[in-house]
Formats: sequence, C-alpha cells, structure tokens
Amino acid sequence: MSSVHDFLMSYQHESAVIDWKYYDRGFNRARERGFACVDNGRIVSFLGLIPFTVMHNGQAVDAAWSCDWYRDPKASGPLGIMLIRHSLEAYPLIYSFGGSEMTKAIMGRLSRITIPTAGIEMYKPLRAGGALYALRRAAHINKFPSLPAIDNIRLPMSNWKSDGETNVRLLNSLPANFDGLLKSRPTDGHLPGYDLSYLQWLLERCPAIAGGVCLVLRRDELIGAVPFWRPVGGRQFWRICLIPCGRDYRMLETGLRKTLRHIRDNGGWLVSLLASRVDRNVLDMARRHGFFRSNSRRPLYVLTRKPDGTPQELEQLSYLDSDYAYRFPGVGEALSD
Repeated sequence: MSSVHDFLMSYQHESAVIDWKYYDRGFNRARERGFACVDNGRIVSFLGLIPFTVMHNGQAVDAAWSCDWYRDPKASGPLGIMLIRHSLEAYPLIYSFGGSEMTKAIMGRLSRITIPTAGIEMYKPLRAGGALYALRRAAHINKFPSLPAIDNIRLPMSNWKSDGETNVRLLNSLPANFDGLLKSRPTDGHLPGYDLSYLQWLLERCPAIAGGVCLVLRRDELIGAVPFWRPVGGRQFWRICLIPCGRDYRMLETGLRKTLRHIRDNGGWLVSLLASRVDRNVLDMARRHGFFRSNSRRPLYVLTRKPDGTPQELEQLSYLDSDYAYRFPGVGEALSD
C-alpha cells in the first residue's frame, strides 16, 4: 500500500485521493482496482481500474475503466501490454476514455475498437468571468488578468417554472430511493450501468469535490435528477450530469434550469456537461439551454478479453465515467483538452 502511495504521489496525486480511489472498502468489494509492475521491490509502472457494469442488450457485464497509467521512464520492456493483459484477466471488458498522448497512442494499438470522437464536452457561462474565459481560450490566450468586478457579474437567465406536473428539490446528498431511478435507465443498448453505491463513492466520498443533486419529482415520485459538483478549493467551475427516468429527458427541463441558477447563485462562472456523440437526447437538451460545444473530442477505446469479441460504442457517456468527476486540473478543464 505504501509503495503505491509513494509511486502515485510522485505523479502529483494527493494521499487522500489515493486512499479514496483505491482503498475504499465500501466500493472495492474485493474487486481488482489496479495492477503494478515491480522491479527489485520498486514499482516501475501502474494501471488503475474503476470497476463498473455495462448493460449490453439487457445483459449485465462486468467491466472497468482504466485510469492513472504511469511508467517510470527508466524502465524497459512491454510494461503496458503486461498491465493490460492482467486487467483483462480480471474484467472481460476494459474501457479507456481520453487520457494523455502516451495513453492514447498505446490504447490505439491495443483496443478492439476505437472511437476518436466519442465524447463531446459542452459548457455554459453563468457569469461574465466564464464568458471571458471561454473567449480567451478560443483565442489561445493562456495568461490573462483577473478582474473580479467584471468576472462576477451574473449573466441573465430565464426563470425556472414548474410545468404543473413536476417540482424540484435540492439536496446535499443522494437520497436512499435514488437506486430506483438508476434501475429505470434503459438496458436495451450498450450503456454504462451505475448503482447508488457507485455514485455515492464517486460524488460524495471523493475528498476532492463537493456538490449536491437536484431531484425532479412528479407527485412525490422521483423521475429524474441532475447531480452537480465543483472542486473543494473553488466555486468558479462546475460539472453536471443528467439522469432521467428511462429516456424521458423532457422531465429534466425544470431540474436543469434550477441547477444552473443554483450554481450561478453560488459563485459559478462556468458549468460543463459531457455526452456521447450519439446521444441526441442530451446534445439537443444542452443546445436548448444555451450550452456551447467544445472543439475537442474525447476518444473511447474498448479492449476485450476474447479475440473474437465484438464490442460496441457506449451510447451514453458522462462525467460519471472513468475518473473525470474529480479531475479539475486547472480552471475550466472542460474547455482545455
């Protein structure tokens, strides 16, 4: 355990995040969370894993997201292939989403299927600072002065109104009946399938982020939710995801408007949303609510245990996937990669 800490901390990982990510007993449940190559008692390469379930045409399949792939530059040999081989012995499907240039190069060679433009990031400025930041990024201006008197000006936003059928409720944590909403999600395609335990680990126990959830109810029945969160050290940049009952994203309209106003009123400059390129429901809803698309795309790689496996592109993607939920490496990562 200490050797893993030392290795990952040499790559700027915080000790508390390592504990949460790899040693949280409530989430691990004896599942493999990573593999390391050791040379003379010293770790020279590491690949982290985040276990989850893929719903493949109604069947639940064990899978894992890869993350934290590092290699000592002085080490030799096919260490990456060795780590992937061991990972596929633990899980029949390994997914990699985005990553460094080195990770992309390796995964591009090892994956059974590669979708270079799988993930689309969208963002919506809520205060003047967010709008100015987006413009400066588009102009490739990396350093610019901060003007608090201007940056904190709130941008106009339409009031959210109940449609008479639904109402919304803001909470600091996920309610106990949230699992029922997750189980209502479609299973007839190729989709990530998350349960309450996964979301509590990801959004509530992570020491790097803070947030809450906006519940959408119809006569006290939970029909959708919009989780939202930010880095613990700042309030300018936020992330959200959309979780409807089934595929009915229309019922999330009031919840999304309420969430955006809540984030803006709590100091938010910019909010970002991640979606699959084939998820027209999320893409259309984001467009209607004034989200702009980033020019960048995140690639998706799928690795299979069986050489004759026929994996498919995930039809839904979000910041719940891989370890993107807590990664805010510098302000406004949603616009940077």
